[in-house]
Amino acid sequence: MFSGERECIPFSSPVDPKEKGVEFWMGELEEMMYITIRDVLKFSVDDYHTTARPDWTLRHPGQCVLNGSQVHWTAEVENAIKKKDLDNYLEFLKN
Repeated sequence: MFSGERECIPFSSPVDPKEKGVEFWMGELEEMMYITIRDVLKFSVDDYHTTARPDWTLRHPGQCVLNGSQVHWTAEVENAIKKKDLDNYLEFLKN
């Protein structure tokens, strides 16, 4: 699967159109696209804490980097609000 920016994302599993009507294998292809994007996005979100951010941004597709960053930013802000520690979080973001 290729994005408009020419990023290649291999399918999680192959789709075999052999001996199937086009309406069936196209449906399977669409479903595999959803599964693959979900897998790739979950991997990028999980990999965020185990990889240095500059390496993380280059390791994953751009859309996953945008979405994964938003997931973690939201969780970090919520945590800072709960701990009443927004000033320290602001300093963390500046670095």
